[in-house]
Amino acid sequence: MKKILISSQPYSDGKRNYVQINRNYAEAVRLAGAVPFIAPYTDLEGVSELVEMSDAIILTGGHDVNPLIYGEELQKGILGISTERDAFDMRLIEEAIRLKKPMLGICRGMQLINACLGGTLYQDIYKDNQAKLEHANFDTIATGAHYITIKEQSFLHRATGLKKMLVNSEHHQAVKDVAEGFKVTAKSSDGIIEAMEDAHRDIYLVQFHPEAMAVNNNGEAINIFKEFIKLK
Repeated sequence: MKKILISSQPYSDGKRNYVQINRNYAEAVRLAGAVPFIAPYTDLEGVSELVEMSDAIILTGGHDVNPLIYGEELQKGILGISTERDAFDMRLIEEAIRLKKPMLGICRGMQLINACLGGTLYQDIYKDNQAKLEHANFDTIATGAHYITIKEQSFLHRATGLKKMLVNSEHHQAVKDVAEGFKVTAKSSDGIIEAMEDAHRDIYLVQFHPEAMAVNNNGEAINIFKEFIKLK
């Protein structure tokens, strides 16, 4: 069985330091027929070995990406920036590209990969007057909040067989300028970019949370992970 490395988030209770993930990521990987393992926070020199051990990498959701990464100053309303996580995840991205490992970026993972590779983000889609839909709908994370339109012959279309898909939505940031070499493969009706993929490398990005839908028996969401896992 293939081994899928899942990025984690540092956490401290003031006495001890931990790493954590939403267990839905691991369960979605298991449902798709692979073995999940969690990326611990080692020194950055140890990241290469972690990536070498894996068949593919999932960059998970979480707090906001530091705007300094894409050359902007911090605006009010940015939530919970972690320079430690940014540095660790950026090294994961760098090593995955160097070792030609497939990557799936989910929510924050999508945003960070885009920013790392030269793109930019809307720091707040509401303050920037980009959102006409409710994109931060935490009550529908297991089901769906709005529809996205999917381009044919894209990764997402191959995985789901759908041209229109009901997805959940739990974000206030989004891709603004697309990193060079990427193409947009899905949008919501208000124009927010919901999926992208690299034209030449196995790097696939989604703004929604398929893992939360997968663990609630959404067949299309499970198929996103199955399609990703069979890439290599």
